[in-house]
Amino acid sequence: MQSIDQEGKTVEEALEKALAALDKTQDDVDYEILDEGSKGVLGVGARPILIRVRAKDTLEITNLKTLMSTFLTELDVNFSDLDAQLNKNDIVKINMNTEDAAILIGKHGQTLDAIQYIFNQVLHDTKYKLMVDISGYKEKHNLKLVETVKKIASTVIHSGRRITLKPMTAFERRIVHEAVKEFPELSTKSIGVEPDRRVVISLLNAPEYEPAAERPRYTNNRSNGGGYQNRGNSYQPREGGYQPRDNGNSEGQPNRGNSYQPREGGYQPRDNSGSGGGYQNRGNSYQPREGGYQPRDNSGSGGG
Repeated sequence: MQSIDQEGKTVEEALEKALAALDKTQDDVDYEILDEGSKGVLGVGARPILIRVRAKDTLEITNLKTLMSTFLTELDVNFSDLDAQLNKNDIVKINMNTEDAAILIGKHGQTLDAIQYIFNQVLHDTKYKLMVDISGYKEKHNLKLVETVKKIASTVIHSGRRITLKPMTAFERRIVHEAVKEFPELSTKSIGVEPDRRVVISLLNAPEYEPAAERPRYTNNRSNGGGYQNRGNSYQPREGGYQPRDNGNSEGQPNRGNSYQPREGGYQPRDNSGSGGGYQNRGNSYQPREGGYQPRDNSGSGGG
């Protein structure tokens, strides 16, 4: 059970301070006076009033603590300091210490979130929401989340652009909504479905958020006449589809749309039967040296 000892000049002052520290209302607590204090003589020897304030445990919270204790015992987990606190907004916080914290928390707190989800299902028919914490892990995570959200909120104010956060649990989204309430010029909205539900932070008078429409997928169906299908009437296929080349023409290259005329008779090989040596006449554009190639005469005097 959560409790606190608080001093004050009067009982009312001490109780008010205790309620603020416990984050509760007077209906949620019981208190007793430990020391009525003393005014002393001319202020000498004066003592403040001392009271002890305890949070009340509802039947649901008592049963929840018992259920959590049984759950951890069945898992053969050694734990201590199991405590349940009822905070504002009907949020019940369960905290404990254990040497098996790493196992129960899991990677990025996934195992801890799973445990919290199971117990929230138990409280489904009640007004309470449960937050399970182990060795203060979740409290540190939530403080870091609030700090990050405040930085993002400042960015939205200065840029005027909405920002969509990563997917979060229902409890984390609740923390985001509460943190953004400190910025009166901003608003928040949850979008999507679990487990990808997320929060959008935008200016208060920003246009309504509309998720981008999914891009249509094209099919590879082909028409009877060949070619690709008309995709949204933006592309018109060639009538009759693809037409293969006609290789039934006469010798030489086929006629490609009448834009190319092959040489009459097709390809003609070189005639290497000519006499006189040298290269053959290629279309009468080159005249070889008479007698063909003549080797250099190295028999002359004087060297060469």
